[in-house]
Amino acid sequence: MNRYLVEISAMMVVDSEYSCDDVAVGIAARIEEIAQSNAHLLDYEILPFEMPEPYEPPHQRGESGASIA
Repeated sequence: MNRYLVEISAMMVVDSEYSCDDVAVGIAARIEEIAQSNAHLLDYEILPFEMPEPYEPPHQRGESGASIA
């Protein structure tokens, strides 16, 4: 059996009805599942930040920055 060290980095927008902390806990649980066990998980950090306004991709905004309906 081969053994590898894998480094993962990601930033994502999560739309959820749950709190910021609950979302972080859920993502941590998924990372632990991928690692097969906590013994295989060497280190990780999850830093959830609340977004100040709903996310809107730049291509959906007009030149003035106003939303395109």
